[in-house]
Order: sequence, then C-alpha cells, then structure tokens
Amino acid sequence: MLQYSVYTKIYGNRDAADLDRSTIKRIAPEKGNIRIMIVTEKQFSKMEIIIGGISNQEKILTEESFIVL
Repeated sequence: MLQYSVYTKIYGNRDAADLDRSTIKRIAPEKGNIRIMIVTEKQFSKMEIIIGGISNQEKILTEESFIVL
C-alpha cells in the first residue's frame, strides 16, 4: 500500500501540470518519497467511489462551473 498522504490538483492543461511537476522536482527534499500521477479528465471521471460519497467541494466544483474560453 502506498498511501501516506495524497494531494490532488486540477490543471487547465498539460503545460501547467508539467510546470508544477518541474517545480516540485526542483524543491523536493533529497530523502523521502514523492510520486506524481497525471490522469486525464476522462480517466478521472471513471473513478469509482467504494465507500463514502461525493465531497462538498465536488458538489460545488463541477465541470459546469468552468467557463471555456
């Protein structure tokens, strides 16, 4: 099992995600364990909730909340 702490962040595009990944690599401590996994919106939408439910944040921040420019 890998879970110690899990953090998520949503990016508008791949370039923004790559920029943050570069920053994390630059400032990461020499020891420890940091892993990054990038998934598409389509992959994320197929996530299955086994226990619990949709968080309040997920209820508020749906795809409809974003404006496409």
